[in-house]
Amino acid sequence: MNTSFCGRQAGLHPVVIALFLSVVIGALTIIASPAEAQSPAPLGKLSLTLAPSSLPADGNTYRALYVQLWGRDSTPIQSPEPVRVFLTSTDPDVAVLPDEVVIGPGSSYVAVPVVVSHSPGEVRLIAVAVGYADADIALTTTSSLGSQPPYRLAVSALPPVVYPGQPGLLSVALVDDAGIPYLAPSDIAVVLTSSASESIDLPRTVVIPAGDYVAITQWIPRKSDDVSILAQAEAIQSGTAWVSVSELVEQGEPSILEAYLLVPSMPARDVERQAIVLQALDKNRVPVDFPCTDIFVTSSDPRVLVVTAPAPPSQCEATRSYLTYGVRSTDRPGEATVTAGAVGMVSASVKMPTYGVLETRLSLQQAPSTPLGTDLVPSTITVQLIDQSGRPVVFHGGHTVTILSHGAKLPTTVKIPAGRSFVTLNLDRDSVEKQVTLAAAAPGVEGASLAFEVERHELEVALDVPVLIAGTEAEVTAIVTADGEPVANAEVVWESAGLLGEPLLMSTDENGLATLVIRPSEVSTNLSIRASVSYAGFQGSTVAEDATVSPSVEVGDDGPSRGPFLLIFAAVCMILAGYMAYTSGLHIKASNSRFVRALLGSRPLQ
Repeated sequence: MNTSFCGRQAGLHPVVIALFLSVVIGALTIIASPAEAQSPAPLGKLSLTLAPSSLPADGNTYRALYVQLWGRDSTPIQSPEPVRVFLTSTDPDVAVLPDEVVIGPGSSYVAVPVVVSHSPGEVRLIAVAVGYADADIALTTTSSLGSQPPYRLAVSALPPVVYPGQPGLLSVALVDDAGIPYLAPSDIAVVLTSSASESIDLPRTVVIPAGDYVAITQWIPRKSDDVSILAQAEAIQSGTAWVSVSELVEQGEPSILEAYLLVPSMPARDVERQAIVLQALDKNRVPVDFPCTDIFVTSSDPRVLVVTAPAPPSQCEATRSYLTYGVRSTDRPGEATVTAGAVGMVSASVKMPTYGVLETRLSLQQAPSTPLGTDLVPSTITVQLIDQSGRPVVFHGGHTVTILSHGAKLPTTVKIPAGRSFVTLNLDRDSVEKQVTLAAAAPGVEGASLAFEVERHELEVALDVPVLIAGTEAEVTAIVTADGEPVANAEVVWESAGLLGEPLLMSTDENGLATLVIRPSEVSTNLSIRASVSYAGFQGSTVAEDATVSPSVEVGDDGPSRGPFLLIFAAVCMILAGYMAYTSGLHIKASNSRFVRALLGSRPLQ
């Protein structure tokens, strides 16, 4: 027996046989050298989000750090198994993190508690996980109203000189260090004290209402004295005003007008304020009662400030040494001079500045930064109160916020708890759409809006359907991938009216494959096979394919086919040829090219 005989019987060329044996026997003698150790490419990276982006330094714990897994394409991914993330803070005196957290299977992120101290400052938060590039983010903690610039109370007590028994006016305004009005985020209780409680009667407290910047009250002088009035509030720089209570003296005729500002400045778009105080003096500058005459009060720029009617009682009513006039600021910030005059009296003027108000505003933020629509852990929306510099503002009495949403189901009203600057809402993953638009509004604060996209990974499924023969088992395979990568543990629901009485559920293996074994019947000529795939965090997909069932192969009168016999015969010939080559002394090694050349007649083996 020789190779040419086998070739003739099996219909195979000798060269083909030689090549086949060369490869097989050569592979048996190859000794694989160890591969050099290489560092595996990272699976992706970590992404950190702070929501809210800044925290008050109040000693509380806030679940504000979001650690998310991102793939190589910088989109969120869900891990099929738990991922341990190790955390650290560069300055534990400012903020502290747990040593480690775990992102659970089927989730893309975890929310981490952050413990802040009472010391404002800046710190970097660092996250590390095996197989992922690490990440860090900066956190700034501040006092509740912000540490820079300082907010203070501006106090005015008018008129500056009064007689015992004649009530005066006291205003307490919340301003920044430049004197610009600041709208209170919540009711601010101001404690009032005087240097001589026996000389004046003074309310113990006044309240600056939420959404306003000033509180106005009265004080009553009891005896002559020079008195200071101190206004104090928590976390705000205090303010002081001075007044003089004078003994009654002989009064001359009214001859001089004096004008004062009860509030140091006004925000643009403000309501009417009794902010201009006029006092009548005689020629010796002694306060006197107003004469029963017309007083003319005008604004130099009505585009900035408009003067309204005087407050009752009118100037012709019983003894009153001062009058108040109302003013209203327009939408245009600027400065206007208010001038007061009367027949036979020296006129007076005072300048009133108006500003774009330093108001509290709302902030909306999604977390993590790229929400995953069907993540096992719902994504969140943070509603926070901040000042114009982005520092958190604490509502001591809480505050109600109205939410308008499109593309997501959220409550229409939420309340920021008392003593907190923010509230966190969960996104309903079953209703969230790809495009989400939100708007928030609350009394006395500037509103906010937010628009973002929700990431959705789409599953791809393909069917591998072989040739179907009636009565013969066949394997139909569903191949499930996402972004070109196989998806393990995805649910595959098989449906086929001609094969399955009811849907069949199975899961993909580690290669993203799910195999359905079928045996078409003789009566099935055309089949429709349908596979529906779903996996948490991914957009589901469905594929259907029609297949034709061929009739079974019958054995004819001429006997069975020679095909299987010839294949078996050729295999036996190859084995025998290999044995003969071995006994002839051919030393075949890993490099088998010499053997092939010898068979082709190029040169003998050495």
